[in-house]
Amino acid sequence: MQLKSRILPLAAVVAAAVAAGPVLAGDWDGGQVDVPPPEAVQTVYLEAEDLLPALESYQAPGVRQPGVAIASRQNVGGTFSGNAGVLLANGDDGTRMTLRFTVPASGAYNVIARMGVGPDHGIVQPSLDGRPLGGPFDGYAPAAGRSEERVMGRVELAAGDHTITFTVVGKNETATGRNARVDYFELDP
Repeated sequence: MQLKSRILPLAAVVAAAVAAGPVLAGDWDGGQVDVPPPEAVQTVYLEAEDLLPALESYQAPGVRQPGVAIASRQNVGGTFSGNAGVLLANGDDGTRMTLRFTVPASGAYNVIARMGVGPDHGIVQPSLDGRPLGGPFDGYAPAAGRSEERVMGRVELAAGDHTITFTVVGKNETATGRNARVDYFELDP
């Protein structure tokens, strides 16, 4: 009975220590050293042009000419952050580009984007890791510029590499084309 009464309190202490997580660890000399806290989830800001070349840039329905990038950096002066963005030039629905980015810490994030707008812009559907992200974005506007920031959705992301894809799915009846421009997107915890 005495052994059992001593083991139960010890088990409770061990369980509490495991639940609290390590704060100190022993070094080789028998002393203690601080263990750094896990990396905190922070806002991740991604300029689209910094993610080029695209993993995929596909023009539908025709065949892309070798060496011709459908997704390309476009310098736009002070209109876009960083004075540049990515232009997805295309001729039909189904044209898409996929950009790779890295998430430093696992967590839940709001995916926020700022897109280009203009008279020759189409409607694009964003997707994250192959899954649709929010609804389509209509990029038509009478004059070229950029959209307000738009929350595309909230997602759980593991630390590591991910992809975001923008696919042209149509155009506003007033639009003269189906182009798309991406200024930046961010992951906000």
